[in-house]
Amino acid sequence: MLPKAVTRFRLPWMWNGQPVTLMSRTTDEKGTVQKTHADWVAQYAPRQNFHFSAIQSWAVDASGKVSNIYV
Repeated sequence: MLPKAVTRFRLPWMWNGQPVTLMSRTTDEKGTVQKTHADWVAQYAPRQNFHFSAIQSWAVDASGKVSNIYV
């Protein structure tokens, strides 16, 4: 992989039909891990989404609908 490249990943996971939150984060070549949304907001303006680089979260409800959420 190249630094600063979008990378597709897969995770073997069996959904049991219950609501769940999925989260993905990355670690760079220096070992720096993405911040949580709360840490990002504490450092920058609350609605600052330009170059937003916090952990990405998705909610899956019982019907299987997937939504982008902030945790």
